[in-house]
Amino acid sequence: TLSIISPQKINTVIQTQNYFTTKVYANVHRGTYAFSQEITQAYEDSRKIIADFINADLDEVIFTKSTTEAINLVAYSYGSLIPDGAEIIISAMEHHANIVPWQLLQSRKNIKIKVIPVLDDGELDYKGFENLLSDKTALVAITHTSNVLGTVVDIKKIVELCSNYNTKILVDGSQAIMHQSVDVKDLGIDFYAFTGHKVYAPNGVGVLWGKKQLLETMP
Repeated sequence: TLSIISPQKINTVIQTQNYFTTKVYANVHRGTYAFSQEITQAYEDSRKIIADFINADLDEVIFTKSTTEAINLVAYSYGSLIPDGAEIIISAMEHHANIVPWQLLQSRKNIKIKVIPVLDDGELDYKGFENLLSDKTALVAITHTSNVLGTVVDIKKIVELCSNYNTKILVDGSQAIMHQSVDVKDLGIDFYAFTGHKVYAPNGVGVLWGKKQLLETMP
């Protein structure tokens, strides 16, 4: 048997989960009775906390089950708007969650995936990235911080290099959200995804942020 010395989640998370599970368990946005109203309010309060945390607008925060689901949501929804013949750029340091959804999109549509190389010192090859960009580049999907190398990608530099192209940028922030301040508006990107358990939330919780005007175009 395992000997658990201390909880793996912080006490406030455990206590809050226990309260909602044992005292006011109800469906969100589904009832007018007191339990449902309380948990719905807590749900929307959480949205505001997250929006403030990443400097987003309330209606730009979408709850998902994980970063993986968030990226898949973009790949399936925004991906359906990407025209045949377009290109998507990822990097060689991506987590599988930011590789496979684009490979699946490539299997459904006539698009091409290009990969940014990584230099011997573990840094992203920004010159190599610049050489991959073209008028065909529809989307760049890139990690903020590598889960394998710990490399921090200069997202603002990525945005700057994309400025001459009509390219959307998705950032996988799972490894960055807990280690640095994230301001999605300041970064100048289009999508940001992260998972709750990296910031001590329960498993099965994730966030997708997207620019409102872009989200409104997506099926």
